[in-house]
Amino acid sequence: MAGTGGEEEAAATLVSLRERGFLVPQGRGRGRKYGLARRYSGRCSGLVDRTSVDGDIWLDEESVRLRLLAVLPERGRLTNAEIRRLSGYSRTQVLKLMRSLRREGLVEVRGRGRGAHYVPASGHGRRLE
Repeated sequence: MAGTGGEEEAAATLVSLRERGFLVPQGRGRGRKYGLARRYSGRCSGLVDRTSVDGDIWLDEESVRLRLLAVLPERGRLTNAEIRRLSGYSRTQVLKLMRSLRREGLVEVRGRGRGAHYVPASGHGRRLE
């Protein structure tokens, strides 16, 4: 099967990092995520004792969120498909993330169906100088 060598190598690397205590898994199967172990998360974030409840920083969620909040004002609008390309998330994961950002008042959705897109919330967009 084509491509399995790279997948096998990636899987072996994840197992190795997990066994050495660098990563902690969350979830099962295809939906599994890996977070940076507590002892390294403070070093990477520049914080000493500020950690989540279990102490691990989930690489996917926060980095994708921060990236979208930086890219959205630059581009002015993003569709679900564009966010999937930027994040590697599934359609459902993007909808969940964007729903969360909408609840926080950071983004707004415009349009419906295939024409729907996300824009910065009023007051969170590009600032003209």
